[in-house]
Amino acid sequence: EHYIVDDLQANYRSRKTIINFNNQFFQHTKSLLSNDLKMIYDKLEQDSKQAKDGGYVHIQLFGNKGNNYKKLILEKMAAEIEKITTSNNYAYKNITILCNSRKNVSTVAEYLSENGIPVISNEGLLLSNSDKVNTLIAVLRYLKNQRDNISKVVIAEYLWVNYLSNEDLHQLHLEIKSSNGFLDVLKRANIYIKPAVILQEPLYELVEQVIRLFNFEEDAYLSFFLDIVLGYTEKQGSSIANFLDWWQGRVDKEAIIIPEGTNAVQVMTIHKSKGLAFDVVIIPFNWEDRRKTSDIWVDTSMHFSKQLPTALIGTSSQLELSYFKDNYNKEKDMSLLDSLNKLYVAMTRPKERLYVFSKYLPDNLK
Repeated sequence: EHYIVDDLQANYRSRKTIINFNNQFFQHTKSLLSNDLKMIYDKLEQDSKQAKDGGYVHIQLFGNKGNNYKKLILEKMAAEIEKITTSNNYAYKNITILCNSRKNVSTVAEYLSENGIPVISNEGLLLSNSDKVNTLIAVLRYLKNQRDNISKVVIAEYLWVNYLSNEDLHQLHLEIKSSNGFLDVLKRANIYIKPAVILQEPLYELVEQVIRLFNFEEDAYLSFFLDIVLGYTEKQGSSIANFLDWWQGRVDKEAIIIPEGTNAVQVMTIHKSKGLAFDVVIIPFNWEDRRKTSDIWVDTSMHFSKQLPTALIGTSSQLELSYFKDNYNKEKDMSLLDSLNKLYVAMTRPKERLYVFSKYLPDNLK
């Protein structure tokens, strides 16, 4: 056995409605697990006798029309936060959003920030999470070396998403390989860069000019980036090459700094929320974040002429018809258990209100 049974029967954190909902929800969903694993959830039911009355649970599932369910969930979440802070009289700081991955923390934090909702996140407000900041850095790299094809690709893909979406991305990639082709792509996005002219500017003014040329709409990420450039130039000078070297060492550290005590929505991973409690919890994106494939080690000593004792293989439904059917099914069960465990942690964090916004569950979660 790889677990220790330690049943905590009473829940002193959540209100009754939330406790009773979670009891029913996980009693039902444990049926998705294999018989070997169901016992882990056998005694999960929590006693709500000591809990305060009331509480609120809101579950909403979104279709996958045109693969835009994430956009729909983000829009719904922003609207619901405004409702919670106006009609329900909660402050932003009473709301916490729990995500399955750091990538989703970044997505949520950036979306809310862009839509005027104050956000605190240790994981989600790195400047390198901003497409605009990354494109700005790519422009600086291009200005330093106009044959830098990687930077040209970053710039072209930003333009394709924001201005040239009716064009073929593969053709754009081919076109930007030549200097003239790259400038033609910029022109079609109404961006006119004269490297020889713009490089005469000091670094800070140069960055401001790039922001204007690309028509970047200013947001918290760009404002903080400009502050960083200003601070750098005051101490280190205006060399683009030196700044890019410095940035490379700071790319995973520089983030938007929110003063402590700020009235802002908190966004974090479910893992970071263990043991904590929040007045209002919103959980976006669930089953769609499960690992679709993974690699597993299997015993092959009895197969393939006994030449290979073990092998690392990728999991797929085709393994159902192979020697390794049992290995595959065990991996699926453990992946599902991991998802359920994380969801259990997230859904038992709220004190007063719980919101779950997810894609429609697949017909077969396994």
